[in-house]
Amino acid sequence: MALSTKKLVVAALHGGVGLTALFMANVAFAQSSGTVAPVTAQANAHEDDGVRKEDIVVTGTLIRGVAPAGTNVVGVDKEQVESSGATTVTQLLSKVPQFGSFNSLQSTNSSGGSISTNRPNLRSLPGQDITGTTATLLLVDGQRVVGMGLGSTVPDADFLPPAMIERVEIVPDGGSALYGSDAVAGVVNFITMKKFDGIKVDARYGFGQDFHTFDANATVGKDWGSGSLWVSYNYTENSKILGKDRDWVFTPESLVPGTNTVIRTLNCAQPNILVAATPGGAATVYGAPLPSTAGVANICDGSDLVSMYPEQKRHSVYAGLSQQLNDWLDVNMQAFYYHKDLSYQIGEANVYSVNLGPSFLAPFGFTSSPYDTVNVTGSPLETKSVNFSLGPDFVSDKTVALDVWGYSSTFTAQLGGDWQAKARAGYGESETVLDSPQLNTALIPQLTASGAFNPFAPATSSPAALAQLMNFEDYGASWQRQIDLRAIADGTLFALPSGNVKAAIGAEFKHEGYDVRRGLTVTTEKNLLEKTKLSRSVWSVFGEVVAPVFGGNGGPSLTLSASGRYDDYSDVGGTFNPKFGATFKPVDWVSVRGAWGESFVAPSLADNAAADPTDARYISGATVTFLAPPSVLAANGYPPVGATQNIIIVLGSNPGLKPQTAKTWTIGADIDPPFIPGLRLSATYYNITYKNIITLVPFVNQAVYFSTYAPQSFILNPTLEQIQEISAQDPDGHPDGTPCAPLPSCVYGIQDVRKQNLSGFKQSGIDFSAAYATATGFGGIDFNIGGTYVLTRDTAPTAVSEFKSELGTFNSRLKIRSTLGADIGQFRAQGTWNFSQGFDVPPVGLVGQTHVSDYNTFDLFFKYGFNQEGLFNDLEFNVTVTNVFNQGPPVYLAGGISTTPGFANGSTLGRLIQVGFNKKF
Repeated sequence: MALSTKKLVVAALHGGVGLTALFMANVAFAQSSGTVAPVTAQANAHEDDGVRKEDIVVTGTLIRGVAPAGTNVVGVDKEQVESSGATTVTQLLSKVPQFGSFNSLQSTNSSGGSISTNRPNLRSLPGQDITGTTATLLLVDGQRVVGMGLGSTVPDADFLPPAMIERVEIVPDGGSALYGSDAVAGVVNFITMKKFDGIKVDARYGFGQDFHTFDANATVGKDWGSGSLWVSYNYTENSKILGKDRDWVFTPESLVPGTNTVIRTLNCAQPNILVAATPGGAATVYGAPLPSTAGVANICDGSDLVSMYPEQKRHSVYAGLSQQLNDWLDVNMQAFYYHKDLSYQIGEANVYSVNLGPSFLAPFGFTSSPYDTVNVTGSPLETKSVNFSLGPDFVSDKTVALDVWGYSSTFTAQLGGDWQAKARAGYGESETVLDSPQLNTALIPQLTASGAFNPFAPATSSPAALAQLMNFEDYGASWQRQIDLRAIADGTLFALPSGNVKAAIGAEFKHEGYDVRRGLTVTTEKNLLEKTKLSRSVWSVFGEVVAPVFGGNGGPSLTLSASGRYDDYSDVGGTFNPKFGATFKPVDWVSVRGAWGESFVAPSLADNAAADPTDARYISGATVTFLAPPSVLAANGYPPVGATQNIIIVLGSNPGLKPQTAKTWTIGADIDPPFIPGLRLSATYYNITYKNIITLVPFVNQAVYFSTYAPQSFILNPTLEQIQEISAQDPDGHPDGTPCAPLPSCVYGIQDVRKQNLSGFKQSGIDFSAAYATATGFGGIDFNIGGTYVLTRDTAPTAVSEFKSELGTFNSRLKIRSTLGADIGQFRAQGTWNFSQGFDVPPVGLVGQTHVSDYNTFDLFFKYGFNQEGLFNDLEFNVTVTNVFNQGPPVYLAGGISTTPGFANGSTLGRLIQVGFNKKF
C-alpha cells in the first residue's frame, strides 16, 4: 500500500470515519451456569443492552435476526465466566471440552524463542506449536485483533480480561467462508459490554499451595438513553509455581511403582559423563566425579527449580462510547490498552554438554581439558560427553513483556425497509519482547581447554568464566500493526410464502505489518541485532444468502444457506472458500442441521523466509554420524557416509510456503421436547480434512526421517548447481562452517528441514450436550453435561504418505464437563465434574507403561447476593474452589534413564480457593 494511502487510512481512523464489521448483540442462552449451551437468535421485539433481538447477529452468520443455518453455535454466558474462577481467557477456554487445553494448564512455559503467547486450539489441530498461525480464529465483538507474540501473528487470548466478557460464542466448524483465514477448526467470538450506567467494582483473591492469584476490576459509565460512555480497568496477578511446589511432580528419588527403578536425568549440577572407547562408539554413563560405577548416573531433578506455571501481572483498560446520532445513524467507538509481564524461571534444567577427547581429535569436534584426568576405558581414543547444569545458584528467569493497544469506530445506518449497513475502521499495534538467558555454549570448549571452566564441577569454575558464559541470551522483539476496514449490508431480498429470503454482502481490507529482531547475542548487544520488516495486504469480498424454502407455520420447515468469500493476499495469492448449510425442522421442537465448507490458514508473516531466514550449514566430523542415515537403511539406497564427507543441513522457513487448506462438514440435531419442559438435547458429528499443514521436518530421529521425510527433503549426492541454489537462499550467500573440497563430491547430501507444507490430518468426532433447568418452591435447579468424543484421528507426515491413526498415542478421546446447580433464594451453589478419558500407549518407559489413566477434577462455586436497600444493594459475595480434591494429573513414564517422567491427559494448579465480591453503585 502506498505511503499516501497509509496516511489517509490512519487519518480516517483517528477522525472517527470508518468501515466496520459486525456489531454483536446479546443472544438467548440456556439458564445453566455450568457448561456450554447452544446459542439461538430470536427475532422478537425484546430489548437487551440497547439492542433489539431482531438486530442480533450470531457468530456463524452475517445476517441479523437468524440462527446460522446448519451450524452448531455454543455459548458461555457471564454467569459461567464468573463461576469458572478463571482469571484469564486461556483458563476460561480450558473449561470447554472442544479445546485441546481442556482440564489442563496452558501457558507460555515452553515459549523458547518463538511461542510467547497463548492461542486457543479447537480440536487440538496440529502445527500450532511450530508456526505463527492458528487454526482457531479469535474475534472480539466480531472483529479481528492485532497479532501478538514473537513467533506468531495472532492475538494472545489473555489480552481480554474475563471481567470484560458478557458472553462467548463458539462455532466449532470451518468459518473461512465468512471470516477468512485461521477459521479451520472454528471461531471464538468474545462479546464485550456495549452500555453501562453507574459504578461497579469487583475483586477476587485466590490461594493454594505455594500459590496465589488476585484480580480486580472497576467500571465507571453513564447511560443517557441515546448513548453511553464507559471506562473499565482490570488488574490481574498470579505467583509462580515451581516443580518442587507440587507433590505430583515426580522427583528422581521416586520409585517407579512396583519396581526398584529410579527415574533420573543426565543434566545435573553434579555432572554425568558418557564414556566411549572410540569417537562415536557406544557410551556408558558414569556419575561425576570419576572414577565411578559403570551405568550408575548421578541423581538429580531438573524440575524442582523450573516454573510449571509462570508469574504474571496484567493491566488492561477498555473504554467505549456509543451514540445514536439521529433516527437512522448510530456510532460506536471502543479503545483498549493491555500490558502483560510474564516471568518463567528456567531453573538448572537446560541441556548443556561438552565433548572431551585427546587433542589430536580436535578437528572432529572434541576438546581437551586439564580436569579430564581419568581414563576409564584405557583406550588412547577414549572420548567423554559431559552433561551438566550450573546448579541451583545460577537459576534465571525467562521474561515476556507484551504491550497492545487498539481503536475502532463503527457506524450503523438504517437504509430503508429492513436493510442495514455497517462500516468499521480498526487499528491496533503490539510490541512483544522476550528475554531468555542462555549459556554462551560457543565459549564452553575454549574455556574448558584453558582450564577456566571445569565441566566436571561447573560451580567451581572461575567466576570470570562463569560471568562470561552467562552474559548471553536468546533475545527477540516484535512490533506488529493491523489496519482493518470492513463494510457490510444485510436485509431482505424478497419474500417467499415460508418467509423472507435474506442476504448480506460485504468487503474488507486488511493490512498487516510485522517487524522482528531476534537472535542469540551478548546481553549488552541485543539491540544491535538486525531488524526485519515485513508487511502484506489482503482484499476480500464476501456474501451470504439464507432462504426459508418451505414451512414456518408450525409444520415441517427447511432453511438453506450459502456463503462464500474471496481473499486476495499480496504475498501468497488468492483463495475462494464456500460454505453451505441446511436446517430441517420436522416439528417445532426438533432441528436437524448440516453444513459443508472449505477453509484455509494463510502462512504467517512470522513464518516468512525473511523473518525466519534460511540457514545452511556444513556439518562435518562426529556430528555427521548423528545426521546420516542409519546403516539399516543402506539397502534402501543410502550408502555409508565417506570418512571426509559433509552434510549440508538447511534450517529456517521455506520461501515457498502456501496456505494450509481444509474441508469440514457437520451434521447434528437439537431437541427441545415439549413433554419435558426445560430439557434441551444436542449432538453434532464433525469431520475435518486438513492438508498442506506447515510443519518442521523431524530430523533428529534418523530412522523416522530417512524412512518417511527424506524423499521430499533430502538430496543424495547433490550436484554443484543444487549446492549453489541452496547457498543462494542463505542471507550470507553460502553455508556456514568450513567448506569441504572438492565440491560437489565431498557433500554426501543436502538435508532440507525448513518449515514446509508437508503433512495432512483427518479427524472426526461427536460433540454432545444435555441441559435441564426447572423452577422449584425454593428457587430452581439445573443440570448440564457437555463433551466431545473423537472417533478418528489420522495423520500423514507428508503429502505422499499414507494416513495412519494416532488414537493409540497421547490422545484422550472422551472429554466431559458436567454441572449440577441450585438456586435457593439469593444463594447459588453448584458443583462441576471435569473428565478426560485415559488412553493406551505403546509400551514405553523403564517399566513398559501401556496406559495413561483417566483424569477427574471437581470444582465448587457458591454465590450470595443481597437484595436490600442501602450499602448492601447490588452486593454479591462468591467462593470458587477448583480441583477440590487436589488431584494431580496421570503420570506418563516416558523415555529411559535420561528422561524424567511427564504428565499426560491434563495438568493443574492444584486446589485453588478464590474469595471475591462485586458491588454496583
